[in-house]
Amino acid sequence: MREQGYRFHEDNDDQTLTEPYTPPDPKAEVHLHWLEQRLGPLPMVLLSWIRIVGDVWLVGTHPQIR
Repeated sequence: MREQGYRFHEDNDDQTLTEPYTPPDPKAEVHLHWLEQRLGPLPMVLLSWIRIVGDVWLVGTHPQIR
């Protein structure tokens, strides 16, 4: 998408540039344990997303809309 001019940015007035993808880090399991302690059993899709995918950020601006 960047090749087409799309700019990934934070959702703020400055539109601070950001990375659209962050892989999971070692703290993912700690975070899941924390969630399970407070919420009980979590759906498998949520467990898989946090363990395998990480974080995806799709806020941005298309070049034709600037």
